[in-house]
Amino acid sequence: MIHRPINPALAGGGTARGGVKATLGRSAVPAPSATGGTMRRTPDSATLRATLRRAAAPSHPDQPAVVVAQSEPTPDYRPRRNADAHQTAAVSQDDRIYVKRRFIAKEVLETESSYVKSLRFTVEAFLLPLRERAKSPAKVMTTDEIQLIFHGIDAIYKLNTKLLKSIEAAMVHIMDDLKLQLGDPFIEAVEELKIYSSYCNNFDRSSECLDKIEKTDPWKLYKKSIEPQAQALKCKSELRSLLIMPIQ
Repeated sequence: MIHRPINPALAGGGTARGGVKATLGRSAVPAPSATGGTMRRTPDSATLRATLRRAAAPSHPDQPAVVVAQSEPTPDYRPRRNADAHQTAAVSQDDRIYVKRRFIAKEVLETESSYVKSLRFTVEAFLLPLRERAKSPAKVMTTDEIQLIFHGIDAIYKLNTKLLKSIEAAMVHIMDDLKLQLGDPFIEAVEELKIYSSYCNNFDRSSECLDKIEKTDPWKLYKKSIEPQAQALKCKSELRSLLIMPIQ
């Protein structure tokens, strides 16, 4: 750093050019810089240490000395705020996911409930009464035709009734703890669900046999007799529409 000589007028109490009176000591007087401005003298390390000792010295014998510590950077709380904000956003995201899962779980329950209702109507309004009639002169179809048309539908009804109860039990816990899984009832029924394969493989033969039965008068009379029951339960009265539901 380059310093120019102090103007004698400033050192002796005179007036500098510009009319400013020099009232400061030499060490505090700004010196003109090489670019025409002014530059302050930077105190050396010894001066700084002396200043710190004077500041720490007690002004009274009973007054404890002030401990001058090195300056520490001011804690920056922005990362913490950002972390809190990120955590809040994560919680909000989890809440949205859980609300969506709750909606899907309720939809699964409603769908399964409606499906079991249709299966029950198929078994109770068609399969069981037709089996009884097959033993009497008022039969609508033979036992072999019933076996072919309704192949495995009663077993599917029992399976899905059991599955529906498991879903309803799981829903009670899901409403309390959305982290619980709804897929557990389906996983437990994996082996039993294999009966659907046999039902699907037989469906074409079932449809062909039903085509022949639907043309007979006994069937037309029987179908007409159950229509009021179907309307009361809000179920389909067409047997073909009911039998295709396990495949859909």
